[in-house]
Amino acid sequence: MNKRIYSRYDIVRGQTTLWRGNVHEKGSHFLELVITSNEFNSTQGVFQVLAFQGIGAGIVDGELKTEDNTNVLVDRDFNGLDAALNEVQKITAHAQSHGFKPLSLIGQFQYEQNRRESKKP
Repeated sequence: MNKRIYSRYDIVRGQTTLWRGNVHEKGSHFLELVITSNEFNSTQGVFQVLAFQGIGAGIVDGELKTEDNTNVLVDRDFNGLDAALNEVQKITAHAQSHGFKPLSLIGQFQYEQNRRESKKP
Protein backbone atom coordinates (compact mmCIF):
# COMPACT_ATOMS: atom_id res chain seq x y z
CA MET A 1 0.00 0.00 0.00
CA ASN A 2 1.42 3.40 -0.98
CA LYS A 3 1.60 6.03 1.76
CA ARG A 4 0.34 9.39 0.46
CA ILE A 5 2.09 12.66 1.31
CA TYR A 6 -0.24 15.59 1.98
CA SER A 7 0.14 19.23 2.87
CA ARG A 8 -2.06 20.58 5.64
CA TYR A 9 -2.67 23.92 3.96
CA ASP A 10 -4.10 24.89 0.57
CA ILE A 11 -1.74 27.66 -0.53
CA VAL A 12 1.72 26.76 -1.83
CA ARG A 13 4.03 29.64 -0.93
CA GLY A 14 7.19 28.05 -2.32
CA GLN A 15 8.36 24.84 -3.97
CA THR A 16 11.63 23.51 -5.36
CA THR A 17 13.12 20.18 -6.33
CA LEU A 18 16.78 19.27 -6.04
CA TRP A 19 18.28 16.31 -7.93
CA ARG A 20 21.29 14.06 -7.57
CA GLY A 21 21.72 12.49 -10.99
CA ASN A 22 19.84 13.10 -14.23
CA VAL A 23 16.12 13.74 -13.83
CA HIS A 24 15.14 11.51 -16.74
CA GLU A 25 17.26 8.52 -15.67
CA LYS A 26 16.03 5.70 -13.47
CA GLY A 27 17.76 5.74 -10.09
CA SER A 28 18.25 9.50 -9.78
CA HIS A 29 17.52 10.87 -6.31
CA PHE A 30 15.24 13.85 -5.68
CA LEU A 31 14.50 16.11 -2.74
CA GLU A 32 11.25 18.05 -2.88
CA LEU A 33 10.80 21.09 -0.61
CA VAL A 34 7.42 22.78 -0.19
CA ILE A 35 6.15 25.62 1.99
CA THR A 36 2.38 25.76 2.41
CA SER A 37 0.12 28.03 4.43
CA ASN A 38 -3.46 29.18 4.78
CA GLU A 39 -2.18 32.78 4.58
CA PHE A 40 -2.34 34.20 1.06
CA ASN A 41 -0.93 37.70 1.51
CA SER A 42 0.59 37.67 4.97
CA THR A 43 4.02 36.56 6.12
CA GLN A 44 2.57 35.98 9.59
CA GLY A 45 0.66 32.87 10.58
CA VAL A 46 1.50 29.17 10.36
CA PHE A 47 3.63 27.82 7.53
CA GLN A 48 4.23 24.13 6.91
CA VAL A 49 7.63 22.97 5.66
CA LEU A 50 7.34 19.63 3.90
CA ALA A 51 10.50 17.93 2.62
CA PHE A 52 10.54 14.49 1.08
CA GLN A 53 13.16 12.44 -0.71
CA GLY A 54 12.85 9.58 -3.14
CA ILE A 55 14.22 7.84 -6.18
CA GLY A 56 13.15 8.61 -9.73
CA ALA A 57 11.99 5.77 -11.97
CA GLY A 58 12.69 7.73 -15.15
CA ILE A 59 10.27 8.93 -17.80
CA VAL A 60 7.56 6.46 -18.79
CA ASP A 61 5.03 7.33 -21.51
CA GLY A 62 5.73 11.06 -21.21
CA GLU A 63 5.49 11.23 -17.41
CA LEU A 64 8.15 11.41 -14.72
CA LYS A 65 7.68 8.43 -12.40
CA THR A 66 9.06 7.73 -8.94
CA GLU A 67 9.81 4.57 -7.02
CA ASP A 68 7.44 3.64 -4.18
CA ASN A 69 9.96 4.40 -1.41
CA THR A 70 9.52 8.17 -0.98
CA ASN A 71 10.38 9.23 2.57
CA VAL A 72 9.19 12.31 4.44
CA LEU A 73 12.22 14.03 5.96
CA VAL A 74 10.54 17.09 7.47
CA ASP A 75 6.87 17.87 8.13
CA ARG A 76 6.71 20.75 10.61
CA ASP A 77 4.78 23.93 11.18
CA PHE A 78 6.56 27.25 11.77
CA ASN A 79 5.26 30.57 13.04
CA GLY A 80 5.92 33.09 10.29
CA LEU A 81 7.35 32.80 6.80
CA ASP A 82 10.85 33.82 7.92
CA ALA A 83 11.13 30.81 10.25
CA ALA A 84 9.90 28.47 7.49
CA LEU A 85 12.36 29.93 4.96
CA ASN A 86 15.20 29.55 7.45
CA GLU A 87 14.40 25.82 7.78
CA VAL A 88 14.25 25.39 3.98
CA GLN A 89 17.63 27.13 3.62
CA LYS A 90 19.17 24.75 6.18
CA ILE A 91 17.75 21.70 4.40
CA THR A 92 18.89 23.02 1.00
CA ALA A 93 22.44 23.71 2.20
CA HIS A 94 22.68 20.23 3.72
CA ALA A 95 21.32 18.60 0.54
CA GLN A 96 23.69 20.55 -1.71
CA SER A 97 26.63 19.46 0.42
CA HIS A 98 25.53 15.89 -0.41
CA GLY A 99 25.42 16.42 -4.17
CA PHE A 100 21.84 17.60 -4.76
CA LYS A 101 21.41 20.43 -7.27
CA PRO A 102 18.51 22.37 -8.75
CA LEU A 103 17.64 21.51 -12.33
CA SER A 104 19.54 23.76 -14.74
CA LEU A 105 17.99 25.37 -17.81
CA ILE A 106 19.82 22.91 -20.07
CA GLY A 107 18.68 20.06 -17.80
CA GLN A 108 15.08 21.27 -18.16
CA PHE A 109 15.41 21.28 -21.97
CA GLN A 110 16.86 17.75 -21.95
CA TYR A 111 14.10 16.54 -19.64
CA GLU A 112 11.38 18.02 -21.88
CA GLN A 113 12.96 16.48 -24.98
CA ASN A 114 13.19 13.04 -23.34
CA ARG A 115 9.61 13.36 -22.10
CA ARG A 116 8.33 14.15 -25.62
CA GLU A 117 10.34 11.34 -27.17
CA SER A 118 9.02 8.80 -24.67
CA LYS A 119 5.44 9.49 -25.86
CA LYS A 120 6.22 8.62 -29.49
CA PRO A 121 4.76 5.30 -30.70
